[in-house]
Amino acid sequence: MKAKKIFLIFFLIICPLNFSFANYFDNYPDRFLCYDSSIRFKSYLDLNSVKVIRYDPPYYAIQVDRYSFDYELHAGLKTVNIYFYDYNSQIISWQVIGMFECDENGNLGKGGMLSKSYNAVYLKDFSPGYLAASLTFMQAYKMPFHHSSKRK
Repeated sequence: MKAKKIFLIFFLIICPLNFSFANYFDNYPDRFLCYDSSIRFKSYLDLNSVKVIRYDPPYYAIQVDRYSFDYELHAGLKTVNIYFYDYNSQIISWQVIGMFECDENGNLGKGGMLSKSYNAVYLKDFSPGYLAASLTFMQAYKMPFHHSSKRK
């Protein structure tokens, strides 16, 4: 009986501590999707921000907000991204059009939309960026970006 009381007290103390390590984004899994995580970094897609800006099969372009955190440097960054897709060739490229400082509650600091246009960068297969782009495509069209035919 005494062991049960000790276990119950231990459980009541430890359980709230486990939940206190979650950040704002982890508390809203229907909105924020964690697509990359390590001991140092964590990155999320804001699924509510997904916006199709080009629908011209086999070419697509989708805008999405991404939040990334570096726990070692205690820094957060929100980027506004556009992913460009070539469905037939199975190629994805990526462009950042906005950058903002942010904290783990989603509060924005300095930054803004970029006035200069930068060239899109091709994403390597199986990279975290490629995964983020594939998940964004899935959110927008409810179908996977990858198909079974061979790449050209």
